[in-house]
Amino acid sequence: MDSKQEYREAAVFWEQVDAGEKKMPPEDIRKDLEQYLGSHRLCVLATACRSFTRATVLEYTWRDGVFWIFSEGGRKFREKGYGVRQHLTSKQR
Repeated sequence: MDSKQEYREAAVFWEQVDAGEKKMPPEDIRKDLEQYLGSHRLCVLATACRSFTRATVLEYTWRDGVFWIFSEGGRKFREKGYGVRQHLTSKQR
């Protein structure tokens, strides 16, 4: 079996599992997300491009649906604009 076929079978399986699950209303998800992000201050910014990866703990403010992050710059922004992938995750203190 080739990997494309395995992927399709796995996708169908998880779509069937997901179809039977009870879903949280989007407005409740948004409310919980806003509350969580507003009550925490630390995040991890992870960047990767080609063979370079970097993860840095930063302090943030969540206001009006936007992350505000102050940073001195540095290597975490080194590859910005070169197909870099960036991910942000919030964490408890």
